[in-house]
Amino acid sequence: MKNYLSITFLCIVGLSLSLMAYGGDDIPTTGTWGGRDIRSFAPTPPPTAPSASIEGDVLSLYFADAISSLTVTVTTTRGAVAYQAIISSTGGSTYNIPLDVSSGNYQLTLAHSLYGILAEIFNVE
Repeated sequence: MKNYLSITFLCIVGLSLSLMAYGGDDIPTTGTWGGRDIRSFAPTPPPTAPSASIEGDVLSLYFADAISSLTVTVTTTRGAVAYQAIISSTGGSTYNIPLDVSSGNYQLTLAHSLYGILAEIFNVE
């Protein structure tokens, strides 16, 4: 049991360090994810919420679990849409979005019909 816990701990630490080494500034998100009761004969837990980071003008979304039909929207502080797409991704992958925007504050919104909405403001320098 101790070996299992040690291996699990090392995997978590290794994954965390590799994500930090990838670079970019993390974008902490707020909102609800996976709180809905999905009725099914074989219910599966909701996928882990995607994490976002920004490096320069490239927005990166990391997906620990596979997901489909995720609406990604980047808006200006005045509400104008700078980027919008519906994306799907496999688990353990990163989706890079080059943003053609000027420096300033923007809002990232991740919306899924089953799992919820996450949003946060980030800065492009």
